[in-house]
Amino acid sequence: MNHRTGTTLTAIRGQAAFTLAELLVVVVIIVLLLATAVPATRSLIREGNKSLAQNQLQSGLRAARDAALRGGPGQDSVAVFLYDVDSRQMLIVTCVLAASFEDEFNAADGALLVEREIFTPDPLTQPVTIPSGWSVRGFAPPGLLSNRIGIDNPWYAGGGENYDGVTDRAHWLFPEEAFFDLDGRTTATGSQGAKRQTFVVRFEGGTGRIRGGDTRDLLVFDPAATYSFRQQAPFEENDSLGAFDAGAYVEDLLVGPREGGARITDPVRIAADLQEFLVGEQATDTVLARPVTALAVYEESQLAGALRIRLDRGTGLIYQDVRDEEDASNKIPTFPNAGFSGSNQQNTLERLSNWITFGQAVLSSDLDNDEARAVRDVPALLFRVEPDSGRLGEVSQ
Repeated sequence: MNHRTGTTLTAIRGQAAFTLAELLVVVVIIVLLLATAVPATRSLIREGNKSLAQNQLQSGLRAARDAALRGGPGQDSVAVFLYDVDSRQMLIVTCVLAASFEDEFNAADGALLVEREIFTPDPLTQPVTIPSGWSVRGFAPPGLLSNRIGIDNPWYAGGGENYDGVTDRAHWLFPEEAFFDLDGRTTATGSQGAKRQTFVVRFEGGTGRIRGGDTRDLLVFDPAATYSFRQQAPFEENDSLGAFDAGAYVEDLLVGPREGGARITDPVRIAADLQEFLVGEQATDTVLARPVTALAVYEESQLAGALRIRLDRGTGLIYQDVRDEEDASNKIPTFPNAGFSGSNQQNTLERLSNWITFGQAVLSSDLDNDEARAVRDVPALLFRVEPDSGRLGEVSQ
């Protein structure tokens, strides 16, 4: 009995075993399946994030338009595009018009005053986030960067060297408002505003229509997350970071505090020097912006690959993180030249714009041949904001 049982078990074990050849075949099949499945999975994830980025962009615009409809005539709103370096995500923040004032700035022929509008975050609306790794750029048509004659710190062209000499060209702009030193070496005066700029989509109060023809500068109140310069006057007694209501804080500074429900004008609090330091164009707590009506959604790693630039470890972008460098006082938002022979800052910007518009990181002269014109696989999604509805209208290539 035992002998027969042992023989039977031995036979069963022999039948259940795999040969080395069979195991190799199974391993090869698994490898082939993984080789096919992994790229397919990555493609599905990328397409999902692409759709999510588009939907989030539309949500951000819708929220800003709703704020304009709630506000009524004269109470415009803006969808502000910002970048959070810590989370490596773009934010769309709805801001509403808080006040207008005469801002002082330095021009080529001396100090000048300009009527300026300042917008503050809408307390009724939460910021909308774009998926990590994806970005939004705003389109500046030719000349938009250079129509402030005689001003030392114009929009984008004055905040850094990226656009020197090419302000008359069209550009796809990125929010350059988070790339400045926060450790106290360069923000001691609280006047880093020239290094902070972005773009917005502006909606008319009461109608929700796009204010596309209005390309004037405006200011966005976005307090910098630092106390390095807030221990001195006039910042110590005007703590913007501790303000519960940003809109009320700005109105108190520019118009006067409320007393018994009515706002009392205080000429001391609206003095020009306070405006300049606390909420003016040069103030660290404000971002200089202009409205745009065309937007591009794209994956940052694809742009970096096309330009042959490595993504910066500190920012997750092609922009370099200079906040902790010893010589950060002279640093401005910048990115390296494209990895092509003879590349410089000007033709790198040209390659960047052509990649977003045409899908090729080439110079404009290279787009003239038939082979270049035949390529229409554009990785970026291009949109125009519809003037009446504020909805995204995709631009066909």
